[in-house]
Amino acid sequence: MRILAGEYVDYYRKKVSVKEAQGVVLGYTELELFIGEADVTRPFFKTAELHAQYAAKQALR
Repeated sequence: MRILAGEYVDYYRKKVSVKEAQGVVLGYTELELFIGEADVTRPFFKTAELHAQYAAKQALR
């Protein structure tokens, strides 16, 4: 696994802050390590959290 350097972190922070976006889905769980809700002004969805919630819901069926 490659460790993201500062330039990559800045790149992704700019991507999630575009004004045209209605929401932000972090498709890679690693993105949650350096992009937080404070970096985003739109609805913010963490895929790891969504997957965990869905798995728990399915397990309780």
